[in-house]
Amino acid sequence: MNIKRVGIGHFWPLMALVLVCCSGCLLNHSHHVVLRQDEPLYAAYFESEDGRHIYENFVRNQISNKSKQSESSFGIPFIIGAERSYRLAENAIRNDAAIRFDQNSDGLISDVEASAFQKSSSN
Repeated sequence: MNIKRVGIGHFWPLMALVLVCCSGCLLNHSHHVVLRQDEPLYAAYFESEDGRHIYENFVRNQISNKSKQSESSFGIPFIIGAERSYRLAENAIRNDAAIRFDQNSDGLISDVEASAFQKSSSN
C-alpha cells in the first residue's frame, strides 16, 4: 500500500485565491448620526391652508431627499471599511423650513410668504 502525502505547499495558491475572492473587509463599521435630535418642534402658524400645504410639501421633499445627507467613508481593501452618515432630525428640518418661510419673522406664515418661498426655491 503506497500512500502519497501531499504537503501544504501545494494548497497555497488555492488558499490565496479563496482568501481574495471570498473575503470582505475584516473590520466593518457603519455609523448613522442624527443631528439636532433633541430639538423641540416649534409651532408654525399659517394664514390659510394653502400656505400650510406649500409648507408641508416642501418639508416632505426635504425629509425624503437623500442627497441632503452628508456621508464620509474610509476603506483599506480587505482590511477595514468605515462609513459615517449625517442627517438632520425631522423636527430640525421642520423648524428650519418654518424660519425660512416666515420671511418677516412675525410668527405667521402668510400665503404671500409661502408662495414667494415656493417660487424662489424652485429656481
